[in-house]
Amino acid sequence: MRRIKVLCLITAISFFSFFNISSAKSETLQVSDVLLDIQTLKGKNVVVKGFFVNVATLAFIYEELGSLIFISVETKNADRDTRKYLLKECSSGCNIKLKGTLSEEYGMITMNLESIIK
Repeated sequence: MRRIKVLCLITAISFFSFFNISSAKSETLQVSDVLLDIQTLKGKNVVVKGFFVNVATLAFIYEELGSLIFISVETKNADRDTRKYLLKECSSGCNIKLKGTLSEEYGMITMNLESIIK
């Protein structure tokens, strides 16, 4: 009887551990989530969805078109194809999912862009 309890306990722990890990990996954040949780997200690799706008060398991802809620996006470390896509396909803005690492300096939250999630 004790073996069955131990086996059930191990199975339950394994199941819930797998469930928590897989859901965390696939979570897509909104810009407002990043702003609210930046203290725990700093230095973490995340996926953020929103409306991307590129103005000359400045880039931002907004909560949605027309919103004033945004984070800065640093594109210089992304590969050439990613930067070209953003310049050509998102020159007047586009809805997009971006993957990158978050940082905060002097109150400005920035995503260091790694890739676009399609």
